[in-house]
Amino acid sequence: MSRAFVREGDGDDAPEPFQRAPRLQPCYITRAGYLAAHAEFDRLQGVVGAHRLEDLALDARDVWHRQQARLRELGTLLTEVTPVDPPAEPLEDIHFGACVLVEHADGATQELQLVGEDEALPEAGRINWRSPLGRVLMGARVGDEVPWQRPAGTQLLLVLAVRYA
Repeated sequence: MSRAFVREGDGDDAPEPFQRAPRLQPCYITRAGYLAAHAEFDRLQGVVGAHRLEDLALDARDVWHRQQARLRELGTLLTEVTPVDPPAEPLEDIHFGACVLVEHADGATQELQLVGEDEALPEAGRINWRSPLGRVLMGARVGDEVPWQRPAGTQLLLVLAVRYA
């Protein structure tokens, strides 16, 4: 049997580290997102640091490697981002971190928050401030209609409320 396709192990089956695209600069994150990332970093430091790879059972090593990779990712994130605090006084227009209540043409309302790329979660209403929707909302005020260019056509959104968490 040919051994051309057999991997000769070196004892460390660490998966290749995930290479994420470089963050666009400036890279902002809400203060809440920064604190959550820092808390996860601290927790993972305790978990990963409490074990040595050699002491783990073979089936636990993959989890340890994933936790270690996430720890590195969070460490990089925390050094590259700039946390943004909510404004001291309420603003009338939409800026980074704003929670925006919009009304769609069909009358449905939706609350969105403009956040950094690392904390965006569209299904939860947290959208990247650099996304097409985020860009059209930036600078808008209550009562403004903003045109959202979508593949299915332009949709007008009415800004109903702006608040900062």
